[in-house]
Amino acid sequence: MSATSKASPLLYRLADAWQTLRGRRARAVPTLDTRSIAAAETTRLLADWLATRMSRDDETRWTLATLRARARDLENNDPTTKHFLRMLTTNVIGANGFRLQSQVRNNNARLNKAFNDKLEEAWRDWSRRPTRDGKQTLTSFSGTLLRAVARDGEVFVRMHRAFTRNRFGFALEAFDPALIDETLNRAAGDGKNEIRLGVEVDFDGRPVAYHG
Repeated sequence: MSATSKASPLLYRLADAWQTLRGRRARAVPTLDTRSIAAAETTRLLADWLATRMSRDDETRWTLATLRARARDLENNDPTTKHFLRMLTTNVIGANGFRLQSQVRNNNARLNKAFNDKLEEAWRDWSRRPTRDGKQTLTSFSGTLLRAVARDGEVFVRMHRAFTRNRFGFALEAFDPALIDETLNRAAGDGKNEIRLGVEVDFDGRPVAYHG
């Protein structure tokens, strides 16, 4: 068997061996260049394969609202989608949600059990009502966010620091991504930041503002 056939896929190696046994010349093994060119051909089997070279933002710019509306309709009316979202939250978030295991150590590298117990107790206390409206636990809130990401493709959460309605001074608030104007786009220039699908980003691509 030739050196070329040894490096070829199994199918061609088998064909090569079969032709050799029959006393015929082995099949030519297509090179990488040949296969690459063939992959770009337009045949009757590929005629309706419409590909695009647009960016992800350009692809979703005019279709995002429709895609999101259809996904939400599936969540409400399609049993398979309902089951998928339910299993997603069950397997990722779980029944008890995320827990904190504090591991603060003393100068001797040993765990400070008393201090860690206080931190974990404070975490459990905050987790009972971590949202701004106080209506959700951290477990249910996490499930809501995960379902939103799977259904809508994104989620927005505002962190309220110096919050006065709980003793921790911190709370979370989720926003419906449909409130963002995805049709608002602007190129950077004249001292203004770029806006992508309603999200204003700085020179480094970091979000600095959201437009509704």
